[in-house]
Amino acid sequence: MLLLLNMKKKIAIAIVIVVALLLIVGVLVYVMTIPVVNLGDVAFETVQRDFHGGVEVPKNVAITDEAAWTTLWNQMSANITPKPPAPEIDFANELIVGVFMGTKSTGGYSTEVTRIAKTDAKITVYIREVSPGPNCAVTLALTVPYHIVKMQKVDGDIDFSVTKDVTECPAP
Repeated sequence: MLLLLNMKKKIAIAIVIVVALLLIVGVLVYVMTIPVVNLGDVAFETVQRDFHGGVEVPKNVAITDEAAWTTLWNQMSANITPKPPAPEIDFANELIVGVFMGTKSTGGYSTEVTRIAKTDAKITVYIREVSPGPNCAVTLALTVPYHIVKMQKVDGDIDFSVTKDVTECPAP
């Protein structure tokens, strides 16, 4: 009789565990299938775009305060004399997005923010990076391509999506 009671307890515990696992899986499936709502494109304006910035390593940044903007501007203009003043940004209402390809050994490289989109989950900054193909004639000078834009300050995480393109040039 005691053996039969122990067996019933084990079966009951196993059933509870299986039901709990099914509930957990059901919740996970539900959460993963909640649709992301596209809230449209976010307007942005170019602050500066060039091929000779001072940010030597590739990176993408979102800047929300004056101190970080001043630090970035000083890094970008470290090799410029006289140093130009940083463009005025209203950080109460705007933020800066900067995309930097880092130092490249030749010309023919560029980077550009092409679109910024907002969903209910995040902000996505779409970037196009272009590199020269093997047959392209390029300048034999170091370049440091970058693009800085400003946009209305928004809530949410900022994600970067990079598309890499190669310029194809005809063989000489």
